[in-house]
Amino acid sequence: MNAPRMPIGISSFEMLREDGFYYVDKSQFVVEIAESVSAILLLPRPRRFGKTLNMTMLQAWYECRPDGSNVTHLFEGLRAATTEGRHQPRKGKLPVIFLTFKDIKKSSWEETRDEVAHLVAAEVRRLSPWFEKANIHEETRLELEALSSGESKDALLNQSLKILTESLHIVSGERPLLLIDEYDAPIHAALTHGFFKEAVEFFRNFLSAGLKDNKHLWKGVLTGILRVSKENIFSGLNNITVNSLAESRFETCFGLLESEVETCLRDCGIEFSMDEVRSWYNGYLFGRQTIYNPWSVIRYASEPEAGLLPYWVNTASNDIVGTAISNSDNILRAELEDLLAGGEIEKEIDNYITFEPNSLRPTDVWSFLLFTGYLKLSRPVENREGKLFGFLSIPNREVRVAFVQLVEKWCRSHFSSSETVKTMLKAFVDGKEEIFERHFSRMVRETLSFHDVYEEHAESFYHAFVVGLLVNLQGTHTVRSNRESGYGRYDVMLIPKDPIRQAGVVVEFKTLRKKETPEEALTAARAQIDEKKYVSELQSLGCTRITTWAIAFRGKEVFMNVQQV
Repeated sequence: MNAPRMPIGISSFEMLREDGFYYVDKSQFVVEIAESVSAILLLPRPRRFGKTLNMTMLQAWYECRPDGSNVTHLFEGLRAATTEGRHQPRKGKLPVIFLTFKDIKKSSWEETRDEVAHLVAAEVRRLSPWFEKANIHEETRLELEALSSGESKDALLNQSLKILTESLHIVSGERPLLLIDEYDAPIHAALTHGFFKEAVEFFRNFLSAGLKDNKHLWKGVLTGILRVSKENIFSGLNNITVNSLAESRFETCFGLLESEVETCLRDCGIEFSMDEVRSWYNGYLFGRQTIYNPWSVIRYASEPEAGLLPYWVNTASNDIVGTAISNSDNILRAELEDLLAGGEIEKEIDNYITFEPNSLRPTDVWSFLLFTGYLKLSRPVENREGKLFGFLSIPNREVRVAFVQLVEKWCRSHFSSSETVKTMLKAFVDGKEEIFERHFSRMVRETLSFHDVYEEHAESFYHAFVVGLLVNLQGTHTVRSNRESGYGRYDVMLIPKDPIRQAGVVVEFKTLRKKETPEEALTAARAQIDEKKYVSELQSLGCTRITTWAIAFRGKEVFMNVQQV
């Protein structure tokens, strides 16, 4: 039996079905959209979780083309075709406006605005047969002609969705369906390249004109990565319903269930370990459903001989995530070691992100990382007096790779050259105090602000600072933090993957108290390492060489002492 063809890079439902590619039936999405009482729906999901494919599926089910034809035959045997509901009477009956902004990632506002104008122009031209012989007002006809040229002025472009929906309703007798895919992609680019204000002002007017109280619209469906604050984009829209990944509605419509993954891999004739697949690509919680990353599963299924690899993290730039981390006032870095060690952190979840440069609040950072797919909900969110709280963790091994890459990039950009980092870390593992202290002290002086190291949580920052560096050693060591060993909890431990040839490391941090000398702080740290027998875990693992570091600090001054066990 020939293996099914995997739809790598194909986001068109029509193309996928016409050309016989493998398809996991998600047509329940069609049913749920029709059953929703909301006129406008926004569905934020991480990238590569099937948003565009689902939007083109909605178009394929509902659209009546200007010549009266449709492609509803593509749903033969799928849930949408075999399920009764409100979606059936509109099957192949509606005009559909489809815009996808996923490729609008320009570096200036002028280029972005032109791209939007050309995108609207192409859709007006696609729909133009509806208007050629229709009896519509001459002024409206002139507006449509201007929009189709791609050279329309801002005032007309702002009103384009309103003009299109009204005109289609008049000429077809049916209220159209408006689909806007990846609505926030230009906003991401604007944030990165510095024209956020212009982009937000335009899209606020553009979307409001087409979506707010529009009696000519049946439904509007928007997808994107983030649920952006109403103050940014959706001010004045009182008819929009946002179904984020923390909510149960549409929970099975994006991504893959475990049963779907197993069926897919079996259909491909692949011998696989579900535990291994799970550890790499599982871990997301949409509503109450555990979800797999579909892009990575499909890539693995298409090339099983290559093994389980981090496909998703390499499909797009991590600049926007890096921006969130660098603007987070070290919030993420202060707890990064717990996440990398496989732990979880409890945080408030804010479904409305204030998406502005250099103004991410603490809840924004964690929510940002959650909704972009870099963190997961370990369990369903809890509502406590009107606020949502959830336990967050790194979803799987693939996303852990992304965090390691971000830490490495942060280290390279802030901490001199990568060769310096390698030299310093080798000295750290080998217990060469003079070399490590020289490089580490220089990094502290040159890269840490006094704000970082003089706050009351300075010890946590140093802790995260060191763990961030040690992530570079994950090829040879496992980094652990705040774990029990002997009779207490060490600060940081490096466990060698080869305990015979590589050294294990234990680190204890101390902040100098008032009038305390560096020698006194180091003596206290050293005594804690010895009395609590922190090295016992490494010894039980068969380590033949163990390096222990006592590190004390006061502001940007760093003091240390090393011993070999």
